[in-house]
Amino acid sequence: MGKTELYLTIILFNIFFVLFLIAVMIYIRKYKQRKIEYLNEIQLKNEIHQKELLATQLEIQQATMQQIGRELHDNIGQKLTLASLYIQQLLYENKVLEESERIDQVSQIINQSLQDLRSLSKNID
Repeated sequence: MGKTELYLTIILFNIFFVLFLIAVMIYIRKYKQRKIEYLNEIQLKNEIHQKELLATQLEIQQATMQQIGRELHDNIGQKLTLASLYIQQLLYENKVLEESERIDQVSQIINQSLQDLRSLSKNID
């Protein structure tokens, strides 16, 4: 084996080694790119999931508030209306003259409570 063949072997070895290093660097770069794309995809899926979760929570909250509004309006409103009717009947019958002013005050409180309840139930819906 002569000097020329030795130099040629060393040059070829160096070329193959450089090509190998280039191939490894390209592989590492592609791997990093794929990893970044994968992490971005996971992050995007998480964001979509969080948005869907928030939308579901808002729907449940809104449905609950509507139910509470209906319950307030229907149940408590009916009871306050009945109490107001009883108070009005007491005032109309005028059986308790010395207490008519206090009964009138109670009537006003009940009527104001009814107005507040109606306003509140409308705001909830």
